[in-house]
Order: sequence, then structure tokens, then C-alpha cells
Amino acid sequence: MPGVDHDDLVARTEQEAARLSVAHGVTVTVTVVDDRPPTETPRDAPIVRAVVEAHEEVTGAAPPFGGVPGTTDGTILARDGGLPVVVYGPGGKWIAHQADEHVAVDELVTCAKVYLSAARRFLGGDADGR
Repeated sequence: MPGVDHDDLVARTEQEAARLSVAHGVTVTVTVVDDRPPTETPRDAPIVRAVVEAHEEVTGAAPPFGGVPGTTDGTILARDGGLPVVVYGPGGKWIAHQADEHVAVDELVTCAKVYLSAARRFLGGDADGR
């Protein structure tokens, strides 16, 4: 979550684990497997502008903005590589990784067109590939 101090969260979790260990006569340990801090890319960042413009070109509408209720490889790219990231794709964000997860074919096609246009814009060509 944006604004959460991960070191503080780990420390508080370890304190609670120690308290529960004593209270219940068990051993509780805390192991952080992978710390993935939240990411936030400014709306005026070149990659964001490229995706916004491409989405508007392909769909004729402004894209939705907001967070993603989970994690993506973008957190690793931002954390380890310092890269600005945009999470964009087909399907509903609330059904990802569910038993009934699905994506409509027309959404795949639309997103592929947006990806192509955004890549061309971001990499210096125009939306038509020139």
C-alpha cells in the first residue's frame, strides 16, 4: 500500500510474532520472502503519456486510472531497475487469479493495438510506425 513503511511493518509483525510465541508457548518466525513496495508513476511521465495517448487513439475514450489489487512484475522493474511502470491490460482486475478468470478476445485485440501504438510513441516513432 502506498505510504506503508515496510521496515516498520516487518518490525511490528515480528513483535506480534514474539508476543504470540510467548502467549501460546509456540515458536513463530517471520520471514520476508520478497519485499515489493508499491509503485506510482507520475501521470506526466513519458511512458504514462504514451499509454494514455495510445488508449485514447484506439478506444476513443480516456483510460481509467487507479491502483491494482495485487502485484505485477512492474514492482520488480521499479524496485530493482528504477524503471517507471504502467499496469495496463485486458480483463477485470478483480477476477485475476480466480477460478473463473477470463478475458474477452476483443479486449485482447484492443490491448494489442494499444501496446503497439504506445510502444511506437514511447520509442520515438509515431502511432503509424514512422
